[in-house]
Amino acid sequence: MKKILLLPFLCGWCSAFAQGPNCTTLATENAALKDKIAGYEARLGISANGVTVVDGDPLIKVRFVSCKASKATKRAVLTYQLLNSGEPLNVQIQTLNTQDTPSQVIDEQGQTYLADSDNYPAVGKQLQSIVPANVPFNGTLPFLDVPTTTTRLNSVVLSFIKTPANGGKQQYFKTILRNLPVTWGP
Repeated sequence: MKKILLLPFLCGWCSAFAQGPNCTTLATENAALKDKIAGYEARLGISANGVTVVDGDPLIKVRFVSCKASKATKRAVLTYQLLNSGEPLNVQIQTLNTQDTPSQVIDEQGQTYLADSDNYPAVGKQLQSIVPANVPFNGTLPFLDVPTTTTRLNSVVLSFIKTPANGGKQQYFKTILRNLPVTWGP
């Protein structure tokens, strides 16, 4: 008697699996997950995409987040993340035009780029910000005249000045990011 009652249940269960999953939905979800994994690996400094980071300060770790370029404006914005493992610091990024220790962007063809005069590089939302301890803090470096054939940046030198938040002597340091992918949008 119990076997007869289970038979309709098993038939319904089998027919549900016979239909199979929606392949289009799975492909879309897989693509989104791959993009997220690549982003997380880049933030953690894992060189799955070939990205390498040479930190210039033992207390401030810099991670690559993204480099997005616009086909319409030929303008690109490199986004990076700072993680300060020491006391809060006042950190300023040097522009691509700075006389003494400028930041620098070099693509796979060896071309260097100019600063975007309308948009300055930023630590947080300003040229200079207080970076708290043990809190990820994003910054940007915009640059101009990027050819649409550019797919990678060979080297990006981020030049910073740090000062203790309570005042003190300024110190310069540079972090080098290598082999960065460029993502193009409209």
